[in-house]
Amino acid sequence: MTYAMERNLELYEARGDRYVVCDGKVFRPNGALARPDGPICFDYNVSSDQAKYIMGEIGCRALLTTDGFSGNQASPWYAVICRKFRRLDDYKAKYRSEIRRGLRNCTAQQIDGDYLTKHGYDVYRKAFARYTGSPTSIWSEQQFVRFVEITAEFGDIEHFWGVFHEGSMIAYAMNDLFPKTQVTYWAIKMDPAYTSQYPVYALMYSMNEYYLGEQGYEYANDGWRSIRHETNIQDFLIKKFNFEKAHSNIQIMYDLPTSMVARLGYPLRGPLGRMCKPLKTFFSLEEIRRDSRRTFDQ
Repeated sequence: MTYAMERNLELYEARGDRYVVCDGKVFRPNGALARPDGPICFDYNVSSDQAKYIMGEIGCRALLTTDGFSGNQASPWYAVICRKFRRLDDYKAKYRSEIRRGLRNCTAQQIDGDYLTKHGYDVYRKAFARYTGSPTSIWSEQQFVRFVEITAEFGDIEHFWGVFHEGSMIAYAMNDLFPKTQVTYWAIKMDPAYTSQYPVYALMYSMNEYYLGEQGYEYANDGWRSIRHETNIQDFLIKKFNFEKAHSNIQIMYDLPTSMVARLGYPLRGPLGRMCKPLKTFFSLEEIRRDSRRTFDQ
């Protein structure tokens, strides 16, 4: 494997997560799309035969792979990462003031799974309450607790953080670790009633300080460019917390029926997307695939 993923695979087995290993690389489903799993700085490209195997094994209709941080600025695909911790004195005055306000109003610190199971679901539920119309299904409290309990047993590769205001937890984060290469900030939830306390500022500054400043991780990863919906969080991180777009060349492969839908339906993507949100997401992916191919052809 490009990274020693054995411990991660033990976690996926414990949680019942689907995955497949092909050519030493781990792939997991994200809806109907399969993606690589592991530090995103590595090359995860595969052959067409390997792609068919991966999609068949985990039941996905498409596979997206990347070749690491290629530096190809023309590529439409990128991850949003931070390579270096920036201390308060290095920020512009306005951003420094906002971070200080967050650190003054809130405390961000690591918490254990037991605390998150007892106090996290209320934050989780309130965070999703503002996502009206989101296609994402919401876990029940029982599902949330089970996920946290199992994940907490893998504290060497999974961290939980909480943000506290006047003794109450108002936000939390779940982070995937690939020591000492990548930390992924994959789940940040906040009670929207406390936005004015600047909890995300306190959280991001404290986590970057710990992982990048103290623990020596190569970079913090906030994830790849969003396909399903527009998000302001990545623009926020780039503008205020020294994150950057790390471009990568991508390869997107479909099974045969999906390939036909892409070819025949793309000219009608506008009206079809308005009629069906999943199709809108799919054609956004197809647009990225076509833009990427044009980049290679130049």
